[in-house]
Amino acid sequence: MAQKGPSPEEVRLAESAKLAEDWKTVRQFMHYAMGMQPITQEHEQNFLRVRTEISKIQRALSQKLPAGISLNTALMTDLLKRIYSLDDIREKPAQDRQIYLLQWHKVRLSIAEVHGALQYIAQGYKFDSSTRVKAEVNVKGGDKNKNAAGKKKKTIISIVVLIALAATAYYMMTK
Repeated sequence: MAQKGPSPEEVRLAESAKLAEDWKTVRQFMHYAMGMQPITQEHEQNFLRVRTEISKIQRALSQKLPAGISLNTALMTDLLKRIYSLDDIREKPAQDRQIYLLQWHKVRLSIAEVHGALQYIAQGYKFDSSTRVKAEVNVKGGDKNKNAAGKKKKTIISIVVLIALAATAYYMMTK
């Protein structure tokens, strides 16, 4: 009896997990480059190997993703082009390095979103991109519409309290 190979869903899931793991390794290298430890040729070679591996996985995975699921490949590719060596990262101004970390986080969120969707599909669920909803979130992390409704309610209560105080003061003065 021949063993059946992994399903396409399992292959995609494994690739997205490997991409997430390698992407975390990029962050470790970035933090290492931003530190004061000496950068060896071995560090540079390992960093180059991880970058190459990410590029291969990203290209392969992007072609296999179902409709409605997409990886932020443009931002990922842009960042990998900008940080071509650890020495280059170290030589950049602090502001540029912070931008690199911000871009890294944006790509990490994209990878996590894709991995989650692929886990969902691998469990046997059908993915329907039309039901996918992204909530608008403000800086504090709350839903924008929820905060707007709460502010409006507080404003109305404040106005009612002020009117009641003014009416009480008027009543006391005319008595």
